[in-house]
Amino acid sequence: MVATGTAHKEQRQLRGDAQDYQVLGDDKTTVFSLPHLNEAHGPLWFTSGNPRRRFQDRHRSSLPRFLVAAALILSILVIGVICKAAREVPQRQPGSTHRRLASDWRPDESAELCQIAEHCLELEADMGIAQPAAQATAGGGPLQKIEKLVAMLQEAAEAHEQQRTEGKKCVEEPEGVMDPSSQGAANPALTSLGPHLHQLDGDSSAGPALIPAPPAISSAGGNASERSYVTYHSHGVLGVVSPLSAIQVEGACSHSALQGPPRASPKVHPCAGHPFVRLPSVEFGVKPRHLVPQRFFLHSRTNLSPFPYMRTLRQLLIRKSLDQAGAEALMDALEKLVDIIWTQAQGRTQQRRPAVAVSLLGKDFIAMDFIVSAIQLFREAMELNSWWGKFISGFRTNYYFHGAGSVRPRVRNHNTQLVNRLLSAMRIYKQGLRPSLDEVIALKRMLFCSPSAPKPFTEHYYDAWRHDDDLFVKEQLKRQHLQSVETHALLEGSNSPGEDIDSQADSSTHAQGDGHMQT
Repeated sequence: MVATGTAHKEQRQLRGDAQDYQVLGDDKTTVFSLPHLNEAHGPLWFTSGNPRRRFQDRHRSSLPRFLVAAALILSILVIGVICKAAREVPQRQPGSTHRRLASDWRPDESAELCQIAEHCLELEADMGIAQPAAQATAGGGPLQKIEKLVAMLQEAAEAHEQQRTEGKKCVEEPEGVMDPSSQGAANPALTSLGPHLHQLDGDSSAGPALIPAPPAISSAGGNASERSYVTYHSHGVLGVVSPLSAIQVEGACSHSALQGPPRASPKVHPCAGHPFVRLPSVEFGVKPRHLVPQRFFLHSRTNLSPFPYMRTLRQLLIRKSLDQAGAEALMDALEKLVDIIWTQAQGRTQQRRPAVAVSLLGKDFIAMDFIVSAIQLFREAMELNSWWGKFISGFRTNYYFHGAGSVRPRVRNHNTQLVNRLLSAMRIYKQGLRPSLDEVIALKRMLFCSPSAPKPFTEHYYDAWRHDDDLFVKEQLKRQHLQSVETHALLEGSNSPGEDIDSQADSSTHAQGDGHMQT
């Protein structure tokens, strides 16, 4: 073996300067043959080391990088959560009143109180309570608010008394109101109107029988129970068979758009002079031009505003009388208004949020009141047979909003109640009638003068309507003050003769007693 190793060494030396190097490991020594290296390079020592120690060194070098990456990812997540929370917080409208819970309330007392408080704050943000424009114009001070409240209460009492005395007279009037049980026998023409009942609403697939019962319109002091009646108008093709409540019959008898201007009654409604519902008289000899139905239903632009034409109609209808020029201006504004609101209604989808629907229905309600008022003044010049059926089919009213649900239990939504009342009023307008005067005034006050009014109606554009209501309230207060002074004077004047009569009766009694004593 030694000889063989020596022989190999000699052969390597003969081939070149190859040198054997010994590589020492942990447990053994390995010999490598590296050619073309001289002995001057010295032995090559390679230590393999422990594998676990190499892994620990590598782990220590990657740990700072991992910490930096984790900190960066965590900071990005925190920033994203903060931005999302700030975006989801409801923005308070400018001018709204800041609300906070009582100082002695603690979160651990009741979870239900916390939910109620959150629902109230969300409701306040949705409704936009305490708008500065409406407050500045609707009420000037505490004294005016008190006077306004007193006037409203007195109007409600007067309306209640008048309804008790005049409701039966209006219902029992033989011209247009009959009991539904005898409608088939009394009027055979009612059966011919059956196929046309679906035209009362915009959705032809859902007739009036499929409409769920909405909250009924009720005026101040109205009865809760309703009785069904049927009104039949024999003039024109707009004859309508419709169930009306006892309160609506009062408006149907005196404000039918198809019977012309309302007839004079011996006792005028106390609110008939309010600018919200007042109609001017037409001067003798005034003959306005007829509407041109060919100008309707042609436009496709929905961004036109109906406000300029509503402002013109308001200025014309609050006059005491209309001359020829006023009648012509009324017809011009009416044509524009009909075309604009019909076009906007066609391009509108059904809104699911009452806060949005109340703004749209509020504009439709005001426009419809102007149109039906003009029909009452100039029925023959309106050319209703040519455009009224198509016009009312563009407004969908066969739905209503629920007041409370699982999201907000036991919370009365102001916008929900207002939008349901507007829908009920629109159904009456589509029949060619006008709701009761009390209901029209109440709805316009909720739109223009209420602190919880919708956003568009609190702008300064509608200050003229609020000014009209303020003037009417002041005039009512002055009139009531004068009436109270006159009543007090009459009572004082009637008491003095009564005292003289009583004194004379006492003196005669004493005289008779003295005479008996003498006899």
